[in-house]
Amino acid sequence: DTQGTSFWEFWREDNKENPPLLIKEIADRKPALVINLGDLVFCGTSAKQWKHFDDAHKPLIDNNIPYFYIPGNHEYWCNPQKSLANVFPRFPHLDRRKWYSFRFQKIAFVMTDSNFSHLSQLEVSCQVDWYKKELAGADDDPEIDYIVVCCHHPPFTNSKVVKPDKEVRQY
Repeated sequence: DTQGTSFWEFWREDNKENPPLLIKEIADRKPALVINLGDLVFCGTSAKQWKHFDDAHKPLIDNNIPYFYIPGNHEYWCNPQKSLANVFPRFPHLDRRKWYSFRFQKIAFVMTDSNFSHLSQLEVSCQVDWYKKELAGADDDPEIDYIVVCCHHPPFTNSKVVKPDKEVRQY
C-alpha cells in the first residue's frame, strides 16, 4: 500500500514521505522481487500521484528488481479504465492482466483481483475458474514446494481499520 494519505483522511497521519523512504530502503537491500498488494496511489486517475509513484519507485527500477502488483480498490477509483490505463504501462511484463501467477524458485505465487464490485460477473467467473486450475496445477507440480495466494482485501484480519472480506473468503 504505497498510496499517500489524502486530504480527506485528515484524522490519519500524513505518510506522503514514508513510501519513498521505505522503497529506497527495500531497493538498498536488493530483494529478489517485490510484491505490492494494491493501492499503488490514492486516486488511479491522478497524473500527479503517478509521478510521485514513479519517482518513489525509481530505486527499484534502477536496480532491476522485479516488481509485481495486484489491483487495490484505489486502482479502480474515479474512472476504472483511466486508472488501469495508468497502471498497465508501469507493469508491461503483466500483459494487462489483473490476475496472474508466476513461479519464483520453488514458490508459486497466485495473484488475484479481489475488487469484486469492479469486476463483471463474467470476469469473476473466469478468475474463479482460472484460480482453481492454478492451484491444482501448482499443487501437482513436483517443482513447487509452496503456494502463496495474494489479494488486496483480507479474507481474515485483526485490523481495527479494515474488516475481513466475505467475498474473498467465498471465492
